[in-house]
Amino acid sequence: MHQPLLRLVYIEFTLLGVIFFTVGFFMLRSLKMYFKDFYKEFGCQLWLANVLLTFPLTFRAIFDAAMLNDAFNYFWLGESNYYKIAIYNMILITFATYIPMVMQIASLIFGFVRYKKVKLFRSFRALADEEGVSADRDSDDGATSQSLNTENQTHN
Repeated sequence: MHQPLLRLVYIEFTLLGVIFFTVGFFMLRSLKMYFKDFYKEFGCQLWLANVLLTFPLTFRAIFDAAMLNDAFNYFWLGESNYYKIAIYNMILITFATYIPMVMQIASLIFGFVRYKKVKLFRSFRALADEEGVSADRDSDDGATSQSLNTENQTHN
């Protein structure tokens, strides 16, 4: 690959990695501020996804920048050693292609699980509303206050 084109490619991947991580950082910070319970429950997984989705872009930038070094380039691609070329391609495919695909699938599964939880919570809340019990109270607190109200009415 020509040197100017190679420089352009690694600069673009570096910028994409920085932009992706920065946007993810601000999104996660907003989640932490405005959706505290959600962030408390899923913050670790979200940070892991942000890092693992940013890593391949950064890895590709580092690999392309290393290709500017003649020794690196000769070691991996200069000889007619097919094992080194195969290893080079497997490393590049694994870290720059496979990890992002796995993380995207994992994020879809995460979204599906979250959707099921919300759906279950809404059905529980609708059931509680039908029975006249507030979903905001714990069942123990609700039972205690109901029994106290019943006892107060009996004594009056």
